[in-house]
Amino acid sequence: MARREPLHGQKIKFLLFASNQVSAFSTMQAIFDSHCHVDLVLEKGRDKGFTLTDLNEHLKENKVDGFVQIAADPEAIDFAQTFLKENPEMNLYYTIGQHPSEAHEIDSNIGIERAKQAVAAGDEKLKAIGEIGLDYYYAADQKQAQIIAFEKYLECALELNLPICIHTRDAHDDTFSRLKQVSDQISVLIHCFTGNKTQMEDYLSIGCYISFSGIVTFKNAKENQEAALHCPLDRILVETDAPFLTPVPYRGKLNHPAMVRHTLNFIADLKGTKADTLALATYENTRAYYDFE
Repeated sequence: MARREPLHGQKIKFLLFASNQVSAFSTMQAIFDSHCHVDLVLEKGRDKGFTLTDLNEHLKENKVDGFVQIAADPEAIDFAQTFLKENPEMNLYYTIGQHPSEAHEIDSNIGIERAKQAVAAGDEKLKAIGEIGLDYYYAADQKQAQIIAFEKYLECALELNLPICIHTRDAHDDTFSRLKQVSDQISVLIHCFTGNKTQMEDYLSIGCYISFSGIVTFKNAKENQEAALHCPLDRILVETDAPFLTPVPYRGKLNHPAMVRHTLNFIADLKGTKADTLALATYENTRAYYDFE
């Protein structure tokens, strides 16, 4: 995960568009970006001339009702909590966790304590612990540190009775073995699923939700596309993971939460189903997993 520069002195205001205000798109089913990093979107957008006004317009045009901000390090936690306080009208929620590739760099107790403090303070916008998990692709040499941090966050989620948002890459067996121990007690979402159909079926067998990102639109993502094709409608979510993983046909451009519409449309075509049918399913699944109205 890229490092971020604080947005010093900026009071961020965000205009929310209710469905009945978008007359030109009144027949389009609203959708929700289940996982993004808007702090990083805004940082990267500075150099590209991309502003909050632009983001507002894109959300409106694509009828994206809201998004979940992932806070996977102390700076991101600060951003998320400040952002929500300054913008109470937003349809926005957040998580607290730790990216596995940073497990050896950041004390996991920091995020855990911040999550406990938020719950104790009655912060109803905190909806999950995550992203957490294991990544043996980028940080295989830090496997033990990752496992220790992962298990600490799992204990935290159980204590706080919060769902878990899982990052896993090239670590299916170790991830799955640990999720089997907790999936009957808390909800589990496999974020940015990059595996194959067989691995997905493992997660589905213990009740996990599966979220697909722009990766599914890539030409070489055949196994990921097969998994999306067979993912049940009552388990599937969509996300951008913005500013990363921009979907086709916008590769090379800044990814942002409104681009979740392109990923959804691709999967709908893949499944041979109406986009509105898939949109409604993913919206309801996102609400069910994150437990928001």
